[in-house]
Amino acid sequence: MTAAPPISLTLHLEREERDSICVRLPGAEVAAVFLPTSQIEIAPERLGRRILVTLPRWLAEAKGLVSKPDPNQGVLL
Repeated sequence: MTAAPPISLTLHLEREERDSICVRLPGAEVAAVFLPTSQIEIAPERLGRRILVTLPRWLAEAKGLVSKPDPNQGVLL
């Protein structure tokens, strides 16, 4: 089984620290999460506090930024 390709998400930057950033989904009422800067790539362009972050899908799922696929759901052709 091959690893899923990384995904890119537009996120609201709450704060930056030396080894991590604290972000949340824009407009979401969920708690902010920390992402380790060693596992992500941040695009240099910013729109206010909105940033584009590329990260492994497993990390996005673990932090609740995207849903985990349902293993019981079939694959469409």
